[in-house]
Order: sequence, then C-alpha cells, then structure tokens
Amino acid sequence: MEAKDEIDTHRMTARMLRQAASLNRAAEILYQVGNKPADKSHGDDFSAVFHGVPILRAQSAEIALKALWYIGRHREDGGPPRSHNLTKLHDVLPEKIQKLLVAAFPEISDPSSPHLPPVRQGLRAVLNEHEDALKQWRYTYEYDSLRFENVFDEVLKTLMNTGWQLHTEWLNKLQAQGNPS
Repeated sequence: MEAKDEIDTHRMTARMLRQAASLNRAAEILYQVGNKPADKSHGDDFSAVFHGVPILRAQSAEIALKALWYIGRHREDGGPPRSHNLTKLHDVLPEKIQKLLVAAFPEISDPSSPHLPPVRQGLRAVLNEHEDALKQWRYTYEYDSLRFENVFDEVLKTLMNTGWQLHTEWLNKLQAQGNPS
C-alpha cells in the first residue's frame, strides 16, 4: 500500500503494528496450545507448533521492521525494501531508531567472563541469526536443521514496543502541528 500523505502513513503504520501484534499473539496461542501436556503426545500438534510459531513470529518481525521504516522515514518517497530479510530491514532503519533498539535490547555480557560470548546477544545479532527465518521455516524440508530461539519473542516485543512509542510521539507532533489524527 502506498500512503498519500503523512497522516495516511501514520494510520498505515498503526495498522502494520496491530497486524504484527496479531501475528505474534497467534504464535503465542499456538505455542500454548501445542505445549499443553495432553497435546504433547499428538505429533501433529507438535509439528504445528514447531513450524507455525517461527513463521508467525518472523512475519510479525518483518512487518514491525517495515512499520519502523515508515515511522522513521515517513517524509521520503517509496517504502522499505521489498524483502523478508530481517537484517536488511533493520539496517535500512534510520540511525536514531537503530540506537533506540540497541538501548531497548542490548547485548548482555557476563562481567566475570568477558572473554566468553555474550549471555544474550543484542537485537541486531538475533535478527541476523534469524534473518531468513520466514523463508527457511516455510520450506523446512529444504534444510537439514533449523533452530528458532525463544529470545526472538523478546526481540519482537522490543520492535513492537519501540514502534508504538515512536508512533505515539509522531502522533503528538502531528497534533501539535494542527493535523487531525
């Protein structure tokens, strides 16, 4: 969808963030249903969770990153890259937004073992490890092995929370300029 003006773009990003939240909620519901003790014995339920949750979360992250692109670059023509690659979508975000994401989801190192890898990678590193998750999980039969970390859910929440925070700031700016919301 191409937005006509800044107000239209603002409304579109709200729809994008709501869709990202809905897809993530669908992943949460699927995960909860598939992990009930009675369901674990049923192979189809496990398979549905195993394949469905990463696809829904990767799609959610893609949409949230594209919403962040519009929020940060709403005065520019065009749109975010037509890509599913999460690293690429992150790297085209304005520097200000990238810094907010780093602050909201920093890498955590163990101070007692600085020579070891971080206890938790930063947001971009997690996105990089899952950059093609949507493609890979849609076609799992083409890969020998795949993994999807639980920390991705926290990355996704960070993307959406940052998106809503910036979206609200943008709305306040539009209203201060006398634009209807």
